Amino acid sequence: MLNNPWAELPAVAPHVLPMDQEIVEQFNNHRSTLETFKLQTHLYPEPFIGDPDSPVYLLSLNPGYSSGDDLWHRRPDFAKTLLENLRHEVEGFPFYFFNPQFSESPGAGWWRRKSRWLQDEIGAEALSRKLFWVELFPYHSNNFKPIPKSISSDGLVPSVAYGMNLVREAMTDGKLIVAMRSWSHWKRQIPELESYPNLIRLRSPQNVALSPNNVIGYEKLVRVLKK
Repeated sequence: MLNNPWAELPAVAPHVLPMDQEIVEQFNNHRSTLETFKLQTHLYPEPFIGDPDSPVYLLSLNPGYSSGDDLWHRRPDFAKTLLENLRHEVEGFPFYFFNPQFSESPGAGWWRRKSRWLQDEIGAEALSRKLFWVELFPYHSNNFKPIPKSISSDGLVPSVAYGMNLVREAMTDGKLIVAMRSWSHWKRQIPELESYPNLIRLRSPQNVALSPNNVIGYEKLVRVLKK
């Protein structure tokens, strides 16, 4: 297993791993990087959320950004949880957007909308222990744009290797994987995902709702979560 680089994230802004710093700075200063694509390094990155021992992995693109995030990332209790999550140390509600303590945060509102069917069937506390969300790219931005190849050959940052390794380990263990966003990017990074038998996808990746109508294999997802 790879060592977790996120345990070394600077606790003060800019919150960028040393291994990513040069690429992040070049991207943000690049002439083609519009404001909407700039990486918000004053926020804590969210390369993953939850317990990596969870039975279900969700694959997504990158954490978004809204002005409401600024306030929440300055809250001591929320910032503490974000850092604990990066070290895989969150207790109680590992997937912290299901924690009632943070129910007013932008992320919690997003997850209520996207997972309300599962919350009705499983409950928020159980979901927080059984879902693990992995982002293709760890840093916040309004909109995602791959890093230009002149800066990074694969359009990503070095730290993504850790998340990719977690996904590969989940595949070795036969865990259920739900491809929510950026399927083409994910299978380019992990080609064996395409033939992985325990993968389910969404009918509409633009919607990313974990609903009975959108998840191809919703019943299977519920069965795994109820175990």
